[in-house]
Amino acid sequence: MDLELKSAALSELSTPLLAVPVFEDERGNAFELVDTALNGLASRISDEEEFEAKAGTSLLIRQDEDQALRRVLLVGLGKSADFKPSDYRAISCAAVKEANKRRCSGATCLLPAGVSSGDVIRFGVEGAVLGGYRYTKWLSRDVKDDT
Repeated sequence: MDLELKSAALSELSTPLLAVPVFEDERGNAFELVDTALNGLASRISDEEEFEAKAGTSLLIRQDEDQALRRVLLVGLGKSADFKPSDYRAISCAAVKEANKRRCSGATCLLPAGVSSGDVIRFGVEGAVLGGYRYTKWLSRDVKDDT
């Protein structure tokens, strides 16, 4: 798994899956930015699906394959006042899990406002590793017949 931290405008992104942090009480600047780029689609679908952005919840929005943002994953973080940098782990974890589930070639996570880059690197990597973990000890494996 390759992890990369970069700063880019949303219009420059082309990603198979974009994870967007969303707060329960105020959707947040990342949501508003993506909603504007999607011409209000994120707002419409989250309202239709009654997505409340409680911590641990997510909502996947799919678009046509020719779109720059093919899949947008809204990740609920609970109330904005309760947000702490370690909660960023949930965003990257949800993104990697969903990307693996959908067999995406990669995922991009947007940052909520007010998170320092050092915290983002640490908690983002932790979440990505946790999201990509697969327990394989007891899975059957091919065994050569020695007879």
